[in-house]
Amino acid sequence: MNFEDVHFLVRCLRYRWRTEKLPLKTLMRLDLKGATVIDIGANKGIYSFWLARAVGPSGKVLAFEPQPEMIRYIQRRKQCFGLANVETIEAALSDSCGTAQLTRQRAAPPCAWRATDQAMRRSRSLSPFSTISRWQIRASSNAMSKAMSSASSPAQGG
Repeated sequence: MNFEDVHFLVRCLRYRWRTEKLPLKTLMRLDLKGATVIDIGANKGIYSFWLARAVGPSGKVLAFEPQPEMIRYIQRRKQCFGLANVETIEAALSDSCGTAQLTRQRAAPPCAWRATDQAMRRSRSLSPFSTISRWQIRASSNAMSKAMSSASSPAQGG
């Protein structure tokens, strides 16, 4: 385990107990064992990490993320933390299929900070986008009904 792995784990715990406490608490209360779940816009995979734990080894997490560097980041964490039930998919989700140029701003290295346009560099990549139906995701009616009944039942302490 390297520094980046430790940083990821700390970030996951911070999200679970502070910044995303209620959404993750709610998610972890759902009975998702064996289910197939989707993390749309997975970014660094923090929700994928918690979803992988929620679905267990017999379930599956489909992590959709259009940024190639984020896909690589998730794949490295997946390897380190043994998240065999997480599948990364380098695509954005949309109401149609195709490709689009993904452009995002990235800060320059700290030594290059200036009050000029050189302080920001653009990162561009051609990213596929797809519809969810293309992935033919089928949740079993049993797993879906268990999750829905868990979500609608009164909150319990935890």
